[in-house]
Amino acid sequence: MPSPGYPETLTDSGLNGSAEVDVVVKADGSVATPELAMATHRAFGRAAMTAVVGWKFQPGTQDGAPVDRRVSIPFRFQAPSTKR
Repeated sequence: MPSPGYPETLTDSGLNGSAEVDVVVKADGSVATPELAMATHRAFGRAAMTAVVGWKFQPGTQDGAPVDRRVSIPFRFQAPSTKR
């Protein structure tokens, strides 16, 4: 599950931020119906949404059988260091 990279459009901003994406983890571990719950900047939301749609999870279980389960996934973005 590759994490989202820091948005290129914000590279020189020094801005740190976060986003949260709500998804349904299907019984097969795939992601369905991603929804952006919050983002401190639009670019952080886009990066989080792009990353999560390709992820694969261990599905939740109920009575030993895999089931669909809604989960929230938090993301933190740290501005790249400008020190050289």
